[in-house]
Amino acid sequence: MGKSVSKWLCLILFFLCLPALNGCVLFLGAAAGGAGTAYWFANKISDEVNASYEHTIEATRGAFTSLRLVVEKESRTDEVTQFISTYTDGSKVWVDVRPMGETKTKIDVRVGVKGDEAASTQILNRIKSRL
Repeated sequence: MGKSVSKWLCLILFFLCLPALNGCVLFLGAAAGGAGTAYWFANKISDEVNASYEHTIEATRGAFTSLRLVVEKESRTDEVTQFISTYTDGSKVWVDVRPMGETKTKIDVRVGVKGDEAASTQILNRIKSRL
């Protein structure tokens, strides 16, 4: 009977401590998510160009065509147009075009989850050459 009581006591204590543990788990999850987001943003190539939002979007489409990259998805809002494609090695390609004013636009390019700098630079340079 003593073992049964101690098992119940341990079980009750476990459930009483569980909410406190959840906070730690959530904190660790948030920290990991923050690190992942920082990694994502750190491994892209960005540049600001002296061209309108519309002209930069057209240049991006033309660059994709000239590199034989098929635009799999194009999402557009007033704040950003995102192009998604697949690079020749099978890596995903993300290009974000953001207006920074009437005649200034920011371009972000990422190839692959880890960020293939050479491929990203090639795409960015092709877009810029069409402006």
